[in-house]
Amino acid sequence: MLERYTAIDLITNAKIGRDKPNRVLGAYVWNRNREAVETVRAKFVILATGGASKVYQYTSNPDVSSGDGIAMAWRAGCRVANLEFNQFHPPAFSTRMPETSC
Repeated sequence: MLERYTAIDLITNAKIGRDKPNRVLGAYVWNRNREAVETVRAKFVILATGGASKVYQYTSNPDVSSGDGIAMAWRAGCRVANLEFNQFHPPAFSTRMPETSC
Protein backbone atom coordinates (compact mmCIF):
# COMPACT_ATOMS: atom_id res chain seq x y z
CA MET A 1 0.00 0.00 0.00
CA LEU A 2 1.31 3.42 -0.95
CA GLU A 3 0.25 6.45 1.05
CA ARG A 4 0.13 9.95 -0.42
CA TYR A 5 -0.01 8.57 -3.96
CA THR A 6 -2.78 9.07 -6.49
CA ALA A 7 -3.31 6.70 -9.42
CA ILE A 8 -3.30 8.53 -12.75
CA ASP A 9 -3.67 5.74 -15.31
CA LEU A 10 -3.10 2.04 -15.84
CA ILE A 11 -0.15 0.82 -17.91
CA THR A 12 -1.13 -1.80 -20.49
CA ASN A 13 0.70 -3.76 -23.19
CA ALA A 14 -1.17 -1.77 -25.82
CA LYS A 15 -0.10 1.58 -24.36
CA ILE A 16 3.59 0.69 -24.47
CA GLY A 17 3.41 -0.80 -27.97
CA ARG A 18 3.57 -4.52 -27.25
CA ASP A 19 1.71 -6.88 -29.56
CA LYS A 20 0.82 -9.40 -26.86
CA PRO A 21 -2.78 -9.68 -25.66
CA ASN A 22 -3.68 -6.53 -23.79
CA ARG A 23 -3.10 -6.80 -20.05
CA VAL A 24 -2.40 -4.42 -17.20
CA LEU A 25 1.27 -4.19 -16.19
CA GLY A 26 1.07 -1.52 -13.48
CA ALA A 27 0.09 2.10 -13.03
CA TYR A 28 1.32 5.64 -13.36
CA VAL A 29 0.95 7.32 -9.98
CA TRP A 30 1.37 10.85 -8.63
CA ASN A 31 3.70 10.95 -5.62
CA ARG A 32 2.37 13.89 -3.61
CA ASN A 33 5.50 14.10 -1.43
CA ARG A 34 7.90 14.41 -4.37
CA GLU A 35 5.34 16.07 -6.69
CA ALA A 36 6.31 13.71 -9.47
CA VAL A 37 4.77 10.98 -11.61
CA GLU A 38 6.18 7.52 -10.93
CA THR A 39 5.74 4.12 -12.54
CA VAL A 40 4.64 1.18 -10.40
CA ARG A 41 4.88 -2.33 -11.88
CA ALA A 42 2.48 -5.02 -10.73
CA LYS A 43 1.68 -8.65 -11.52
CA PHE A 44 -1.89 -8.05 -10.40
CA VAL A 45 -3.96 -4.87 -10.24
CA ILE A 46 -7.19 -4.38 -8.31
CA LEU A 47 -9.12 -1.16 -8.73
CA ALA A 48 -10.80 -0.11 -5.49
CA THR A 49 -11.24 3.55 -6.29
CA GLY A 50 -14.48 4.47 -4.62
CA GLY A 51 -17.59 5.77 -6.24
CA ALA A 52 -18.59 8.53 -8.57
CA SER A 53 -20.76 10.67 -6.33
CA LYS A 54 -19.02 13.91 -7.27
CA VAL A 55 -21.11 13.91 -10.42
CA TYR A 56 -23.69 15.45 -8.07
CA GLN A 57 -23.28 18.99 -6.79
CA TYR A 58 -24.19 17.98 -3.25
CA THR A 59 -22.99 14.69 -1.78
CA SER A 60 -21.75 13.37 1.52
CA ASN A 61 -18.83 11.64 -0.23
CA PRO A 62 -15.34 13.13 -0.40
CA ASP A 63 -14.23 15.15 -3.43
CA VAL A 64 -12.06 12.25 -4.62
CA SER A 65 -15.16 10.13 -5.40
CA SER A 66 -15.11 11.31 -8.98
CA GLY A 67 -15.32 8.10 -11.02
CA ASP A 68 -11.65 8.15 -12.03
CA GLY A 69 -11.33 4.39 -11.44
CA ILE A 70 -14.06 3.68 -13.97
CA ALA A 71 -12.32 5.94 -16.48
CA MET A 72 -8.94 4.25 -15.93
CA ALA A 73 -10.50 0.82 -16.43
CA TRP A 74 -12.22 1.95 -19.64
CA ARG A 75 -8.99 3.45 -21.04
CA ALA A 76 -7.23 0.15 -20.26
CA GLY A 77 -9.75 -1.70 -22.42
CA CYS A 78 -12.19 -2.98 -19.82
CA ARG A 79 -15.83 -3.23 -20.74
CA VAL A 80 -17.85 -0.64 -18.85
CA ALA A 81 -21.57 -1.34 -18.74
CA ASN A 82 -24.63 -1.18 -16.51
CA LEU A 83 -23.43 1.93 -14.73
CA GLU A 84 -26.99 2.57 -13.61
CA PHE A 85 -26.31 -0.17 -11.05
CA ASN A 86 -23.11 1.46 -9.79
CA GLN A 87 -23.42 1.80 -6.03
CA PHE A 88 -23.22 5.33 -4.70
CA HIS A 89 -24.26 7.22 -1.63
CA PRO A 90 -27.38 9.25 -2.36
CA PRO A 91 -26.74 12.90 -3.02
CA ALA A 92 -27.10 15.26 -0.12
CA PHE A 93 -29.66 18.02 -0.26
CA SER A 94 -29.07 21.63 0.62
CA THR A 95 -31.13 22.81 3.57
CA ARG A 96 -30.90 26.40 2.42
CA MET A 97 -34.24 27.66 1.26
CA PRO A 98 -34.32 29.73 -1.92
CA GLU A 99 -34.97 33.40 -1.40
CA THR A 100 -38.40 34.56 -2.48
CA SER A 101 -39.86 38.00 -2.82
CA CYS A 102 -43.23 38.69 -1.26
